[in-house]
Amino acid sequence: MGLQPEMTFPRAARSAARLWWIPLLLALVGALAAMHVASASKTTYSATGQIHDQETALGFSAGSGNPTPTSPYSKATDLDASSFIATDPAQTVARHLNAVSAAELKSHLSFSAITGTDVQLTLSGQPSRKDAEQRLNAYLAALVAWKREGDARPLQLVNANLHKPGSGASSA
Repeated sequence: MGLQPEMTFPRAARSAARLWWIPLLLALVGALAAMHVASASKTTYSATGQIHDQETALGFSAGSGNPTPTSPYSKATDLDASSFIATDPAQTVARHLNAVSAAELKSHLSFSAITGTDVQLTLSGQPSRKDAEQRLNAYLAALVAWKREGDARPLQLVNANLHKPGSGASSA
């Protein structure tokens, strides 16, 4: 039976010197893996805005006949994302900014109802904080204009019908 001599420091040093390339190779693989992970994770920015949207309809009270404003929304669960993440405002923003398509803008918008009249919209996945804020502000302005236009259209039709010749409306 051959007995191995004890491991001494000089023998351990010679063994380590023969295998010097293994720690170097492991360090190189680790550095390459870290570079790959760092390049794969891309920093994106988001912006959040809030809208107060209270649709008001006029009804007439039975007793006095006076107009009474009513709101169709009473709870946050009554609100729907499709009323706030819409194609028309996104197309308006896409035409004005030229840096993003309407479909891309809509795909990065998220909606959460806070109350029955307050909504929070978040635009995420943007390349810079400035782009996120600029695009969201443009979208919110376009959304408000679009909703106002939609609310005004029925009133304009009623007004046009009232002022048609032969409608019985008198002009002052």
